[in-house]
Amino acid sequence: NLPTGWRMGTIADFCKDMKSGGTPSRTNNLYWDKKEYRWLKSGEVHNNIIVNVEEYISKDGLDNSSARLIPVGTVTMAMYGATAAQVAYIDCETTTNQACCNMICRSKEDAAYLFFHLLSNQENIKKLANGGAQENLSQELIAQQPILLLDDNEKKGMFVPILDNLIVKYKENIKLTELQSLLLAKMGQ
Repeated sequence: NLPTGWRMGTIADFCKDMKSGGTPSRTNNLYWDKKEYRWLKSGEVHNNIIVNVEEYISKDGLDNSSARLIPVGTVTMAMYGATAAQVAYIDCETTTNQACCNMICRSKEDAAYLFFHLLSNQENIKKLANGGAQENLSQELIAQQPILLLDDNEKKGMFVPILDNLIVKYKENIKLTELQSLLLAKMGQ
């Protein structure tokens, strides 16, 4: 009994592509010695907007691991441990570790809709995690999650201004935090 234009599907139906990342060998310094590609860890995914990351890998690290370049506009869900089922919108080109399920969308309207859908269904998805010492989700499990599909981009587009505002606020918060650190350092001199 869905309204006209709506139908049930899965996250896999909704996304253009889904892929996880990889971690270059930590024993090879050539993979980590240059800041050529951002490398997102699942521990940085906290229902947030990713505008930068803590670590970087080199082109050698990208070429010699299962790490893949993930485009702006991707929605990422952490799959392992304490951050399992946490979601982020990627607002910078990056690579990710293997504990991130990267959902590449066809448009920003789709990405905004998916981001807010996953946030609102996060607790239900987290309950599906399984494992011993550390609860885990899998890309396959996430791909099978139901989602209402809507072919009308105008209706999906109503989430874009909300997402855009969230992105602006995250960037402002980063600038304010940097300014605070600078002022505190100057006051301590």
